[in-house]
Amino acid sequence: MMQMELPMPVSGLPLDLRTLAADIHASNIAAGWWKQTRLPDENIHPGAAPTMLTLPRNVGELLALIHSEISEADVGFDADLMDDKLPHRRMTEVELADVSICVLDMLGFYAPKWVQDDRDSGPLALPLYAYWPDWCRLMHRTTTEALEHFRKGREEEGCRSLDKLLGVVHFAAIQFGYDLTGAIIEKRAFNQTRSDHQLSNRAASGGKQF
Repeated sequence: MMQMELPMPVSGLPLDLRTLAADIHASNIAAGWWKQTRLPDENIHPGAAPTMLTLPRNVGELLALIHSEISEADVGFDADLMDDKLPHRRMTEVELADVSICVLDMLGFYAPKWVQDDRDSGPLALPLYAYWPDWCRLMHRTTTEALEHFRKGREEEGCRSLDKLLGVVHFAAIQFGYDLTGAIIEKRAFNQTRSDHQLSNRAASGGKQF
């Protein structure tokens, strides 16, 4: 497939992905998206905070949602749409931010098994493709690769695939001039205020079921 060298604008994902992943995951725990249970601890001191265990979620569901976000990014690119939630940004830019948020949330949960191939920080380096369909296909393929690893119990390999997906999104954003980090910051702030991200509204009739 055709490849090309392009200038590298200051964009894409931040270098310290582990800190961002931990922050996103902690926010989603606080919002109730990840359930927790208290671990019994006979030696806990009176007044000390209980030891909590975060319970796993359905990985297939989470990865299906990532596929959905990638497809929405593709729709926005084909139709050259602006985003309906952040109307000053392009839809593809915001959907790629959503992909990044979802992936980093998962990697926040699986952090002990998230190996970055001896890299201190930053997403995996990838070539720059000339055309959007190449990027979109690679995003879907890498998400499916992660699914195959997780469904066979290969969680470390699944995390490697998720890390690779971040690299794909990072360099696609650079090629097309998207302010991915800025979009992540704004979309996270927006998500805290939207009614369909409240668990009580999702549990109501007609709410999002997952």
